[in-house]
Amino acid sequence: MKKELDFEKEKNNTNESELKTLKLNLQNERGKYQRELMKFSEKIKNFKNIQALYVGEKQNSERIEKDLIQKEFIVQEYQIKIEYDLFFFYFVILKNYK
Repeated sequence: MKKELDFEKEKNNTNESELKTLKLNLQNERGKYQRELMKFSEKIKNFKNIQALYVGEKQNSERIEKDLIQKEFIVQEYQIKIEYDLFFFYFVILKNYK
């Protein structure tokens, strides 16, 4: 009976030791998981920042493109006016020389 009691005590001590080891391993793994989660969270924040920058740059690009189209339209209007003025000028000159 004494041997059985000693054997059970030894098993109990072994189990407690394994339980402590498992608890430590669990804490270590939980810490690793939390660190990885923080890294992932930072990557998401960076992605959101990059996405916001992209949206801002896209809007800026669209605005610049719109301005360019307006300026090209103004240039075309000036070209038409200059061509008309030149035509009128040559018409007047040619008419006066005849």
